[in-house]
Amino acid sequence: MATRMELRIAKLQKLFPCIDGIKDGKEFNGTETNSIHLGNAAEGGTIGGLPAADYWQEFSDKQFHPKLEDALYKMGYFVEWHDAGTVIAYPFR
Repeated sequence: MATRMELRIAKLQKLFPCIDGIKDGKEFNGTETNSIHLGNAAEGGTIGGLPAADYWQEFSDKQFHPKLEDALYKMGYFVEWHDAGTVIAYPFR
């Protein structure tokens, strides 16, 4: 039986096949926070041909693709930068 986290990750992988490496984000903060590491969203991941995440806002006036933010919001998450090359989604508290 899949865990809730595994189901969330599988859903994101299906919704965003051009973002590689979506996985549990606990390695970035060392605790069980139910965070999700959004793989290469910041370094090559795309949605509809546009960057999934754009730290320097070179392609858009937003740092995160609206479809990615919307999908995460509906799952109870918000998206945030860990550093310029790493994007993590955290649950609302």
